[in-house]
Amino acid sequence: MKMVRVALGSLVADPENPRTHDTKNLAAIASSLKHHGQVEPLVVQKSTRMIIAGNGRAQAMRSLGWKDCDAVMLDV
Repeated sequence: MKMVRVALGSLVADPENPRTHDTKNLAAIASSLKHHGQVEPLVVQKSTRMIIAGNGRAQAMRSLGWKDCDAVMLDV
């Protein structure tokens, strides 16, 4: 697996993501990102650019105004 830098705006949130994050949880994720940066890449379906893992982190990154992030692109 190779990690790449991608534009957050080019990624698609999974509309059927079973994990939801309330406002308090998203704030905690955003706080962690502010203090530690991104320590784990998002996992993204290469062909559709849909986020497989990390939808909450991506949402928090967008709320912080981040324009890009690290991701692992998979063909699954």
